[in-house]
Amino acid sequence: MTLTLFAAFAPLAGLVVTLAALASAPSRRGLAVGFGLAVILLGYGYGAGSELLGRPKPVRLAVVERTAASATVIASHYIEGEALYLWLLLPGAEAPRAYALPWSRAAAEALLRAEAEAEASGGTVVLRHPFRTGEGGAEGMFEAIRPPPPPAKAGA
Repeated sequence: MTLTLFAAFAPLAGLVVTLAALASAPSRRGLAVGFGLAVILLGYGYGAGSELLGRPKPVRLAVVERTAASATVIASHYIEGEALYLWLLLPGAEAPRAYALPWSRAAAEALLRAEAEAEASGGTVVLRHPFRTGEGGAEGMFEAIRPPPPPAKAGA
């Protein structure tokens, strides 16, 4: 993931350097070479940036979302020793987003228990304090929320 972030950042840094060189290029040939390089770097930056769109966001980079007290777990997947991959719906958000939590066997087991409990009760899984990893361990991290009982029918 870090390599992909670097691949998206490098062309933007190169573009800044190219534009600085363009500003000081006294010849037409230097201007043409600089302009061509800027176009190539912009294309590469666009391609590298679009590659990031489908990747889970590491929770350590979730700066704006850090204040969220909970998130609904829409789907999950884990790779042992690597990460817990979660598709989370944050309060007030219209669409879910993919996040990667650092690997923890305790968190993976808590997630599996909560998912089994939610499936048995027809509920959903909620992740408490999704962007505060490492604080307090996995105990109480995932919780199965049961749906409320249906309202009683009038006249019954």
